[in-house]
Amino acid sequence: MQLSIFARQLRLIETLAGSSYVSAEAICDKLGITRRTLFRYLDLFRTNGFLVERNRDGYRLSAASPFLLKVSERVHFSREEAEALLDVLDAKEQRSSELEHLRDKLARLTDRRLLDAVKVDERYAQVFRNLYEAIRQHEIVVIRNYRSLRSDTITDRTVEPYCFVDGNESVRCYEIPTDTNKTFRLSRMDAVEIVPLRWAHEAAHSTVYTDAFHFSGDRRYLVQLRLNLRAAQLLAEEFPASLPDLERESPEQWILSTQVCSYKGVGRFCLGLPGDVKPLGDDKFLQYLKEKAEDLTKQLSE
Repeated sequence: MQLSIFARQLRLIETLAGSSYVSAEAICDKLGITRRTLFRYLDLFRTNGFLVERNRDGYRLSAASPFLLKVSERVHFSREEAEALLDVLDAKEQRSSELEHLRDKLARLTDRRLLDAVKVDERYAQVFRNLYEAIRQHEIVVIRNYRSLRSDTITDRTVEPYCFVDGNESVRCYEIPTDTNKTFRLSRMDAVEIVPLRWAHEAAHSTVYTDAFHFSGDRRYLVQLRLNLRAAQLLAEEFPASLPDLERESPEQWILSTQVCSYKGVGRFCLGLPGDVKPLGDDKFLQYLKEKAEDLTKQLSE
């Protein structure tokens, strides 16, 4: 039995280690597992050093995952060798399925496509590259002039960055002075400077989750909603990652039962569709919605 479970987990790693995102439905069909089992395996991977990436098309394992990097260093080209081969291939005018396949594998190994995707804004690109290198080398960085909306401050942050979240728009870090794990948005950084010091608090790096509403954190809270047809359709369009947690209750009603890292995202969805969404249970979430509604009412009356 344990061997069978291990075999499925290895097949899952193989399925997700490609350059493309794979939908939960396709993964479950291929491996013959339930969605619940799939999500349990993904949580297990995150706990054991894999960086699980997710977008509207599905899931994949980041090439920056420490486990994959260790394997790559032993049985594949080094990152520098792959970069050199890519330069040679890119200089060739010929195009064939074999060459394109090789380009895809090398780009996946070096994460060149990931880095190319952020070259529109050079400042943002440099921030991303420095964070990526710091994560790869397990080094400390100083985030310069980080603009925090929560505290309404602009300060430097000394952190150990350890994984990208929110579709690579944010980075999860251990903040050394405060001894806490926090999520920082790349767009709110002026610059990132790599400090030539290795991580010293890796054991304190917490498991990171990203919920269907694009909020990340190391804790999750269960929320349940009853949605009508309009709300269910909007949920599917705007937050497709929530679909595995959405079940049809009747021809015109659906139940969403999902784990969230923050009430902010799901709260905005609920407050934006009064009458279409009904929260179920969870007194803390209901209190959060009540307070937000009271704040809005007060603002409108002023």
